[in-house]
Amino acid sequence: KKARKAFKKAVKLQPDEPQAYLNMAVFTTNSQEFQESLELWEKVEKILTEKGQMMPMITTRKKIAAFGLYSTNRDKVYDGGKGNVTEAIHWAKQQLTVFNAPDILHDLATMLVMDSAGAPLEQAQDLGNEAMDYFQQAQEQAFEGYLSGVDKTTGRKYNREGSHIRIDWKKHVCEKSRWAPDWAEDTAYVAHLGKTEISGEDGVMISDEFEENKIVWLSSAGRYINLAKNVQTLAVWSDSPTDWFDFWKGEKGKGHGSIPKKKRVKIDKPVISVVQYASDSYYHFLLEVLPRTLVALEWLGEHPDALLLLPDTKFWNLFENFLPEPHFLAGDNIVFYESGGKNDVVVEADDLYYVNWDSDTLSKDGDTEVVHCVPPMPLLLELQQMLHVEEAGNIIVYVTRKYDKMRRLESEDGLLEKLRGIHEAVQVVVFDGQSLKVTQDKDGNPVSEGEVSPIEQAADTFPFALAIIGVHGGGLSNMAFAGPDAMVIEMGWDIPQARHFKHAAKAFGLEYHLVPVEEDHLGRGMGAPFVVLSDDNEDHIVKLVSDHMDGLQQKRETREPLRHVVHDTVGDEL
Repeated sequence: KKARKAFKKAVKLQPDEPQAYLNMAVFTTNSQEFQESLELWEKVEKILTEKGQMMPMITTRKKIAAFGLYSTNRDKVYDGGKGNVTEAIHWAKQQLTVFNAPDILHDLATMLVMDSAGAPLEQAQDLGNEAMDYFQQAQEQAFEGYLSGVDKTTGRKYNREGSHIRIDWKKHVCEKSRWAPDWAEDTAYVAHLGKTEISGEDGVMISDEFEENKIVWLSSAGRYINLAKNVQTLAVWSDSPTDWFDFWKGEKGKGHGSIPKKKRVKIDKPVISVVQYASDSYYHFLLEVLPRTLVALEWLGEHPDALLLLPDTKFWNLFENFLPEPHFLAGDNIVFYESGGKNDVVVEADDLYYVNWDSDTLSKDGDTEVVHCVPPMPLLLELQQMLHVEEAGNIIVYVTRKYDKMRRLESEDGLLEKLRGIHEAVQVVVFDGQSLKVTQDKDGNPVSEGEVSPIEQAADTFPFALAIIGVHGGGLSNMAFAGPDAMVIEMGWDIPQARHFKHAAKAFGLEYHLVPVEEDHLGRGMGAPFVVLSDDNEDHIVKLVSDHMDGLQQKRETREPLRHVVHDTVGDEL
């Protein structure tokens, strides 16, 4: 109050003097009253310009106030993903008019994907294409910041024309440097990269080429990888281009040098890596990391002296019994990749091999489609064989998301009631998403609250499924355990970034249906806390299951009636 009173008094006495406006502009900026602050900086700018006394500092302070205003408005409308995504997109674009920062570019791309999920087809395609453009811009901006940072720390000047982000590996890794098992059908391969640094939680790989070029190798997730989240960068897009960019805003330690060189893991033997994007996510672990590992284990059979670099994720011990080489995790050749979530170099490998597939050649339905994190079908078939799937099919498995923060189905009880009414001899088992969340004991070992692990629960449930039903989410990945009788019904969105389970079902030879959910008027799409299924689509799901059961009955050679199979519900029934 005193500051405002003094300001009004000063302005009244000398309305054309900038000092009072400047003092108040600083005060309101510091108190995060950005709308008023921006207006005051504009007033200062106008007065100084008229007097021919304009100072660069004023322009910088005005930009900071504008950025603060746009940022707080975006955070307010976005509300942690629960608010209005369409409005948040507007404010993110306003932020970019001030600072073209890679984290904002990536966030904007992600929000555009969310917004596309509920849009009409043509608009959804436009939003999806716009999102991919911003994903690419985010990587390119982060890459420029990374190169500038390397120049600063090494005292060298890396060649900007020869340095690249590489996504389409086959164009750059010669055939003699690639290896693949016969069953991979040349869709996946082991690439020899040689001396390489591995950085960040997604295991971004960085190598030198001809000593003057820096090459960043992005695995099959391609444009979806947030490069600024994985490498150290200078804030070249800001007014302080020689300052290090703190991606985590201090939440995970200082931005630059968060992993000192002396603490990096140095590997002098040949090593094959399967570290990838989102390794600690259930979908990505089961349907991407494990297939990569199957290729790596076969390669290791021909290279017994090499090491195997694995992502340090909670799922390994839970899946060990399903792997073709029991107890391989205890082998002397295993190295775990532990980034601690920091965007810095974790491993320095003298001779790196990596299991990869090219992201643009996976499962396009059309020439222009870009998919998101879907592995080649031959690898999924190999995974299916590893999981020892047996033919069955006498229960309906409903995958609930009732404990998740996103995509919980409203009126789930009503759909379950209809499903239970299809056939008195067929039980509906509710597979609780909680069973896939693993806790740790005091020693850091993964434990489950039940007597068996959640993976064993999945393996004991999904092979008996005649239908697997659920909203788009990681729980549907368990179709990998299902037998050939199963049909998959996904409630979700028909956009390229959400076709994971359509692709997986096709690879596993399972009948698949997508049932659309209602449009979210706030543009949240896949990020919405709740999704709504219309009554007509509930009835459509029931008919799909009923027709599938009739078809199975006719197909089975024994012509035996469906028998009642008793299974404990995994998680709580709703």
